[in-house]
Amino acid sequence: MDRHLPTLILITLTGLCSGAVSRAQVPDHFSPDLQARLMEDGNRYLEQGDLANADAIFFRLFDSLRANLGLYNAQQISAIDRILAVALAARDHDRFIQYLGYHEQLVTRLYTGDTATLASELQRNARWHRAAAVTVDDELRSWHLIRSRTLTWQSISALETLPDTDLEIAALLYQITLSHFELSNNASRRGRTSMEVRTDQPALVSGWALSGSETDRRSYAIGTELLERIAGIYARQRATAGTMARITTYQGDWHTLFDRHDRALTYYRQAIGLLNNTSERDELLQELFGQETAIPVAGFDVEGRHLQALSSQTQRPGLADIIDASAANIFGDQP
Repeated sequence: MDRHLPTLILITLTGLCSGAVSRAQVPDHFSPDLQARLMEDGNRYLEQGDLANADAIFFRLFDSLRANLGLYNAQQISAIDRILAVALAARDHDRFIQYLGYHEQLVTRLYTGDTATLASELQRNARWHRAAAVTVDDELRSWHLIRSRTLTWQSISALETLPDTDLEIAALLYQITLSHFELSNNASRRGRTSMEVRTDQPALVSGWALSGSETDRRSYAIGTELLERIAGIYARQRATAGTMARITTYQGDWHTLFDRHDRALTYYRQAIGLLNNTSERDELLQELFGQETAIPVAGFDVEGRHLQALSSQTQRPGLADIIDASAANIFGDQP
């Protein structure tokens, strides 16, 4: 096991929740102080890579919460997060899938009448699927990515019933766009199928699989449409020229990833044109085109936070190339 994985998983839990789990005997006087102590102890063991002790403590907390607060209580969600962290670090995918399914069923029961919270919990579940996809290299990878995409769509459907959620929806649409890239890239890397698994079971259903080229075309078309939808959302919100330039650059990146170089160049030049109307022109040009930038960016970023990219193999062209060179020269194509 990668010795850094437990720490990395613990870091990803930040912002997901605070809570813990454990399998030992239910304490006579369970209290918030005890819950906090179990969480602290379990997190320490997880960070140290002592998965056995972390597992025992987190399951003790999980059982205690259920015994003292009932089978359908929201506090156990934080405990489930820690169980998932340990299972993922231990590469125990069967248990990981089991508790991820339990989480989905629990939050659906708890929050059917609370649309905002349900949407948030579905996103949490989707993030765990994306985290698991990194740890496997077979049909389970595609399955996790597809489940993540499905749950993200469900979250969007919930948010669409609420007011003032357009910007949150835009960020989720970008995650779905990335899912299509990852699925296409996964098929290409393995030289095999399988983007559209028609089951919720973690197995490849070969009879329903698409060929690599068909998958690429479909993913490219869907991602293009989703990015146009995102741009439309921000345009309706009267976003600044700088924000629209970043989004337009993302659109160019998408065409670059799928070797649509002429279209990519058009979007990059549109982004530069937008920046001509902002006082931050020079700064934003440097941010977007003044340094080597791996694409696609792994999160929707209209604040210039320089998020990590999913792949370092593809680079966005620099400013001089975009302005002065033909598309063929920019991307190194042969005439």
